[in-house]
Amino acid sequence: MPRQEKIDKVDWLQEKLEQSSIALFTDYRGLAGGEIEQLRRKLRGSGVDFHVVKNSLVRLALVKIGVEEIEPLLKGPTAVAFGSGDELKPTKAVVEYIKVSRGPLQIKGGVLNEKLLSPADIQFLSTISSRQDVAAKAVGALASPLRNLVYILSSQVRGLLTVLQGRIKQLEGGEHA
Repeated sequence: MPRQEKIDKVDWLQEKLEQSSIALFTDYRGLAGGEIEQLRRKLRGSGVDFHVVKNSLVRLALVKIGVEEIEPLLKGPTAVAFGSGDELKPTKAVVEYIKVSRGPLQIKGGVLNEKLLSPADIQFLSTISSRQDVAAKAVGALASPLRNLVYILSSQVRGLLTVLQGRIKQLEGGEHA
C-alpha cells in the first residue's frame, strides 16, 4: 500500500498539471543545488514554478490526466517547469535560461493541453511572438496610415490658417494706417 505522502504528492502533481497551461520536462543533471535555486528564482519572475520530481510519481499524475506515451519525458532525473497563463512565456523563459547560462539543463519535452511536445516543438514555441506582441504590431500597422492621413489633411488646413491670419494682420494694418 502506498504511503499517504506519495499519494498526496501524486495528487499535488496532478493538480499542478491540470492548472498549468504548459509543463516543460527537463533533465537537470549537472546543475548544482545553487544553480537550481537560481533557475527557480529566475523562472518565478516569469510566472513559472520549477520543481524536481520523482519519475514514478509524475508518471502516475500524467496517466491520471490522460497523457499517453510519456516515456520520453521520464528518462533520467526530471524537473518540471509549470507555467500558467500564456503558454509561450514559460517556454521562452526556459529556453532563454538555457541559452544564457550555457549550462547542462536540457529540455526533454512537454505537455500542452494533455498533448505531448517534443524538444523541437518547445524550441519552435519559444520563437513565436506572443499574442500581445502580434496585437501591438497589428494596431501599429493599422494606426500608421491613419496617422499619416491626419497629418497630411491637417497640414493643408494649417497652411490655409496661416495665410488667412497673415491676410487679417495685413487688413488690420491697412485700417490703422
